[in-house]
Amino acid sequence: MGFRDANELHYWDADDEIVGRLRIRFPRWRVWRGRNDQCEPSGWYATRTDVISEDDLDRGLCRTLDADNDTELARLLGEQERIQQDIAPRDGAAETATAGG
Repeated sequence: MGFRDANELHYWDADDEIVGRLRIRFPRWRVWRGRNDQCEPSGWYATRTDVISEDDLDRGLCRTLDADNDTELARLLGEQERIQQDIAPRDGAAETATAGG
């Protein structure tokens, strides 16, 4: 069973095995395959399900990713996870320093 978004050029197919694996591996992202004007598969996309700040964007996080294939999308998602992990300790340290002093 597939689901279509408002512009009907992109959809994500709940039965697509590769999309399903990416969704399991990266649960904070909505992953789907794109479709071109002829409704043929075209591109791989992921959008965050959580909100990120403008500061996070300045630090290298992205709200939406696009790739030509699933391997590239998985690599980009992995990079985003690493960037987010690198940011989290600094944010926590800043909050601790502010609270302590």
